[in-house]
Amino acid sequence: MNTMLWIFIFVLAVGATVAASQLFSAQAEKLVKKTSFSPFFKDVVIATFLVALPELFISIFATTQDYSSMVPTYVTGANLINLLLIPGIIALALGSLTVNKENAMKQLPLLFSSIVLLLVLSFDGEISLWEGLVLLTAFVAFVAAKRSEYREGLWERIEHWFSFGKSERTLAPLLFWLLVLCAGTYYTVTGVVAISEVENFNPGYLASSVIALAVSIPELIFAYRATKAGRGDSAVTVLITSTIINSTLVLALPSFIKPLNVLDDVLKISTPFLLFAVILFSLTLFKRKWTAYEGAALILIYLVFLVQFLNPLFS
Repeated sequence: MNTMLWIFIFVLAVGATVAASQLFSAQAEKLVKKTSFSPFFKDVVIATFLVALPELFISIFATTQDYSSMVPTYVTGANLINLLLIPGIIALALGSLTVNKENAMKQLPLLFSSIVLLLVLSFDGEISLWEGLVLLTAFVAFVAAKRSEYREGLWERIEHWFSFGKSERTLAPLLFWLLVLCAGTYYTVTGVVAISEVENFNPGYLASSVIALAVSIPELIFAYRATKAGRGDSAVTVLITSTIINSTLVLALPSFIKPLNVLDDVLKISTPFLLFAVILFSLTLFKRKWTAYEGAALILIYLVFLVQFLNPLFS
């Protein structure tokens, strides 16, 4: 197949992945609500897992196809989108993004520790099985920490990521959208690999940019709507949660299949940008507000990263 055909397949696959993940999560949420599980398990644990499904499927499919280097590049790219691009777009589009300082301060330790742990474990150029276990342990600690926030009412004030109209609570739609999600993520990875092979470059470049941007659309839409409705805390909490899940669970599970290779460009380019982004994000939370000018600066920083990281494709 030629490049244009694979690009067409890739675009369709990404669209199917994004749509199916939201529809599957909506159906699963409605089914779970009728069970006898605890409110915390239904509102936090299940919701967290559903949010991570597209990223998990992409990382697992990439690893099973012997392209494990796609996973760390995707994770670092997606995290930079959460910490730089999405807050920047919201602040620029709406004029500002304001959060509650008390709530934000409670989330910073988890965010900062997950990023530092990711950078430390990636330093040797590989994320092995035991390092995956460390990351999985960090994810469990993150979920446990959410219990205290739930008791304090912080998590309950966060509306669900997915809101659709009424539908029947049956297994048939759930299974259908799960199959669409699997097919979409499989052909997303296959399309990236095929395009990269035809153009003779590492698929990690597309994983950190195009895939990360596409799969981050639900976070962007939710954060924008939440901020516009005056719920900046919900927007920031979702971005922090997504970043922590990427840095722990999404890396941990595929590392159980085989070690994840970390590209030199991730260590030399993505890592410094990611460390700078989390520091900048944390400092901004201290003052509770992103202005429109700061939003424009964040977008510019992300574009600088993208140009530097993708530079080999244009050389």
